[in-house]
Amino acid sequence: MNNRNILASIFFLVSFLFTAAVYAQVEIKDPSELAGAWLMEMTALKQDGGGSNKEEQTWEFNPSDGIVIQSGYNKFVRKNTKFTKNYKIVNNTVVEISDASDTTKYKVIEKTPTKMVLKGPFGYHFFKKK
Repeated sequence: MNNRNILASIFFLVSFLFTAAVYAQVEIKDPSELAGAWLMEMTALKQDGGGSNKEEQTWEFNPSDGIVIQSGYNKFVRKNTKFTKNYKIVNNTVVEISDASDTTKYKVIEKTPTKMVLKGPFGYHFFKKK
């Protein structure tokens, strides 16, 4: 194998590994992984946080009864609100939040014990554990 083939092989391998890491799916295997209060710090149109809006809402997940309480300042009605909704994990990668009138799906983009990023129908939601 000549140097050109070796370099091409290395480049291909590095590209493949980088692409696999970027597209690795985050899985939630049990609803207890979401348990507790999460502070939504911002929403953004882009995954890197570009075009972000500051938020001050708490989402408190209770896995024993499948309830999430969303509370805090609601920028759409310009006052504090509190909503109690149901949630469930679908296919280990999607959090479905629903009430009597609507169901919203959020894809889990990133999840660590202290940080979480969900992608909803209108962009990304960035959380930190309270």
